[in-house]
Amino acid sequence: MSDTIREYMNTKQAADYLGFSHQFLEIGRHKGYGPPYLKFPQAVKYRRCDLDAWAEQHLRQHTSEVA
Repeated sequence: MSDTIREYMNTKQAADYLGFSHQFLEIGRHKGYGPPYLKFPQAVKYRRCDLDAWAEQHLRQHTSEVA
C-alpha cells in the first residue's frame, strides 16, 4: 500500500492495514466476527475509522481479561 492510507479500502488493503490475511476478513464477514464493512453491488469496502475502532475493541492489558 502507498504511504497514504486510504479512507476506503478493499479487502486486501484492509487485511494489510490490520496485519491479517484477506481470508480472515472474508471468513469474518461470513461468520459475523470481522470489522464492519460496506457492501456495494460489486465491491466490499472497509472504512479506516471502522477498522481502527474494531481493533481497539480487542485491546487487552493481560491474558486473563475476558474477550
